[in-house]
Amino acid sequence: MKFSVTLLSLCLILYLFNIDSLEAQAQENNTRPKIGLVLSGGGAKGIAHIGVLKILEEVGMPIDYIGGTSMGSIVGGLYAAGYSADELEKIVTELDWEYLFTDEINRRDLSITEKRDKDRYLLSFPIGEKGIKIPEGVIRGQHIENKFAELCVPVYDIEDFNDLPIPFLCITTDIDNGKKAIIRGGSLARAMRASMSIPSVFVPLVIDDVRMVDGGIIDNFPVEEVIAMGADIIIGVDVGYQRKKDDEDRNLFSIMEDAMFIYSASVMEKSLKDVDIFIQPDLKGLGTASFFSPDSLVKYGANAAILAYDHLKSLADSLNALDGPKYERPVLKKIDSVYLKTIQIVGLENTSEDLAISEMPFSVLNWVKIDEILQSVNDIYASNYFDKVTFELKPGDNGAILILDIQEKTNGLFRFGFYYDIDQKATVFLNTTFYNQLFKDTKLSLSVGLGRSPGIEFSYFFDKGARPAPGVELSSYWTSLYAYSDSSREKLASFNYSISNAKIFLKSNFSSYLSIRFGAEWTHAYLSPDISLIQFGSLKDNFWGLFGSIYSDTYDHAYFPTRGVRGFVEAKFLTSAYLEPISYVNLFYETAIKMGRSVTLMPSIYSGIAVGDSIPLQYKTSIGGLNELHRFGHMPFIGYKYYEIGNNNVLFARVDLQFNIYDKMYLTLMANAGSQTELAEDLFQKNTLISGFGIEYSIDTPVGPIRLSLMRAGEKKDLLGYFQLGYWF
Repeated sequence: MKFSVTLLSLCLILYLFNIDSLEAQAQENNTRPKIGLVLSGGGAKGIAHIGVLKILEEVGMPIDYIGGTSMGSIVGGLYAAGYSADELEKIVTELDWEYLFTDEINRRDLSITEKRDKDRYLLSFPIGEKGIKIPEGVIRGQHIENKFAELCVPVYDIEDFNDLPIPFLCITTDIDNGKKAIIRGGSLARAMRASMSIPSVFVPLVIDDVRMVDGGIIDNFPVEEVIAMGADIIIGVDVGYQRKKDDEDRNLFSIMEDAMFIYSASVMEKSLKDVDIFIQPDLKGLGTASFFSPDSLVKYGANAAILAYDHLKSLADSLNALDGPKYERPVLKKIDSVYLKTIQIVGLENTSEDLAISEMPFSVLNWVKIDEILQSVNDIYASNYFDKVTFELKPGDNGAILILDIQEKTNGLFRFGFYYDIDQKATVFLNTTFYNQLFKDTKLSLSVGLGRSPGIEFSYFFDKGARPAPGVELSSYWTSLYAYSDSSREKLASFNYSISNAKIFLKSNFSSYLSIRFGAEWTHAYLSPDISLIQFGSLKDNFWGLFGSIYSDTYDHAYFPTRGVRGFVEAKFLTSAYLEPISYVNLFYETAIKMGRSVTLMPSIYSGIAVGDSIPLQYKTSIGGLNELHRFGHMPFIGYKYYEIGNNNVLFARVDLQFNIYDKMYLTLMANAGSQTELAEDLFQKNTLISGFGIEYSIDTPVGPIRLSLMRAGEKKDLLGYFQLGYWF
């Protein structure tokens, strides 16, 4: 800081000594000296540039040219577009940085067919032509690119950066040739994104067939380029890499930083000789990832500029006192809608345009709100058929051209998950998913679960949105079940149970919240004794018939929701060679109601009804435990053991009161009550009633939820415990 202030003072003294000659020259040429602003990269530290801009505005400093790198290109580009320092401060304070720096899709927006996969897989890797493919970067840039595009809408009709309210350029690196690339035109949003693409963190951005990464690798301080634009006086603000002193501790990250930026640091040292006013904020330990401290960063930037306030004010006043056109800071042009002339889609090869844009609520030759465009882009991405979906507006004849840049998923995905609970024990599950195999707009998925209760699932279906489209689904599951004593709750017997199912159907996805299916199915069930006090032979059943189902899901979180509903109802009419036809209805409806900042009320209702002369095991409803696997006709019921009760007809209600006690830790009070009986007309008889209550402590972790519960049945005296780790298979 001492160096920067000293250099600043010397530069200003020189300018104040020469102000008379500058003024005379300006009067003669009827121009004033031009001010160029150079903003370095530095990750989150670049937010401090906004604080410097606030002081420059306060003293009335004219800014004629701006050049930036990385975060400096973002702040500089938006300022050049007309945003004021106060507007920029508001933006960085209100942005959801955690959301921007991921490619995650909010669960509520995710396609209804993808929500289940989202809820159970821990890791996901793309599959390339030669096997599992390591991506070029952790972040593809889905959300941050669209945020930049939104912020740059006011200047969408400007393709030459010299025509911006303040002429602008930014620096990137051509990663294939290892050369500096200077961007002076095109899409401002894409230029800023390219300039900040930290290698291995962000996937390189391709512009005109050139793969571009962070400009800070080559030149983090583009002084030479801003002088070439026509600047006479350079104000430089540096928040970037600084070499550690010999006595400072070094670690893995500092060594990586040294390796990445040591060259650009040497370039900057040479550039400093051409900088007239140099400002280097003291950021008091805040680093490149301190995006959650924007207020402090802005303050530290302003403090650094305030140290030179008198000198900056004197220079600004002297420049503004010269004759000739007076400098006026640009004012942002407000645009909330555009007249849409054309929609162009780039990147689609294996997916139809109908799937991509079928849900767009607008059409060409109409005024379209920017919010509608953003929502449509988000909806397309949420279908999960694409790696990235971004938009760009370009000027057209008497309107705007909307360009949708869609990157299809290449080949497929390999996914991995892990689950453990005291009932199912450990389960490892693997999945491969492929899109657009054989036909466009299709999804093929194969999942295998390995553990005490193994399973295999296969599905292949067309996705045509709301239009009915065909599909097929095959599954087989195996498990061990127990029979319990009514009085002692001791295990009387264990059984090996397997069930296989095949379905062909037509499906309509009316939105990301609602799906309807109807079709035909075949089911095979096999039950054999393992250890039993009562000996009996193996039982086999084969059923076939018709089914229809409705599934809705608007939960914001699968395990710890704070709002939304989740519901499922399925009706079947089935027959077999040996048993009379049966009718079967299974349903559950759950909702989450936010009662306060940290309290959520979650009422729900569950039911399984089977009607027929003889109901086989696979169409009875079993209840018990807290396992959420809706498999083998099972439903969770507080207070009873997994699969402890089973009957033809079950109906019960449940209420959870969830407290978010700290960060991602939860305490939940649970209670349920209902009835189970062989005959539906006896459901509300007093002797069929059952109940239970409990308490649960949970943590939402990166490897899935951890749940530790204690519960008791209203009709029993003993307490039961439950433990779960990971995502359900």
